[in-house]
Amino acid sequence: ISSKISVFFMKPTFVFTKEKKENWGSYRMPLGENGIGAVSSCAKLFRRYGGHPPVGGFYFEDKNREKIKECLIKY
Repeated sequence: ISSKISVFFMKPTFVFTKEKKENWGSYRMPLGENGIGAVSSCAKLFRRYGGHPPVGGFYFEDKNREKIKECLIKY
């Protein structure tokens, strides 16, 4: 899903599932954007993350959802 959205809008895209214990998701970036830089800038809010500049994944607690959104927008 994140890949199709990113290609269509040519914008960085972060998509996640909302689970009971831990949310997980992925990101896709347009050419020249750095997704791992974005999630690294918010590292303290994620349980774990990985990937490379154009594509990757992440896990986080739901309580951090809004903080992550604000941090990524700021990045």
